[in-house]
Amino acid sequence: MNVTTNPTADWVARQVTEAFPWDEPPRYLARDRDGIYGPVFKRRLRTMGIRDRPITPSITTPRPNLTLGKDTPLGRPVMASGNVVAAPILGGLHHHYVQMT
Repeated sequence: MNVTTNPTADWVARQVTEAFPWDEPPRYLARDRDGIYGPVFKRRLRTMGIRDRPITPSITTPRPNLTLGKDTPLGRPVMASGNVVAAPILGGLHHHYVQMT
C-alpha cells in the first residue's frame, strides 16, 4: 500500500481500488468522518459495490491520537496493573483493550 503525508480524495479512492479485488470486494467499509472521504471516494465505493458505513463521532473517543500525546479526546486513566481484556467495538470489527484489576 502506498503512503503519503498529504492524501487527497483521488488518492484515497485509488487506494480502495488497489486494496480490494473487484471480483470479491467487502460488503461494507467502516470509516471515520474525515473530510477526505468526499464524493470521489463514495462514488468509487458504490462502483465497486461496497456500502459506506461512517462511524458515529462518539465511537472515536477511546482511540488514541498522536496529536494529543497518544491520549484520547476525553482523556483516560492510567492503569498500572491487571490483565488486558479486549472489548469488541462495531461487532468485533475493532477492539478496545482495557486492563482488569
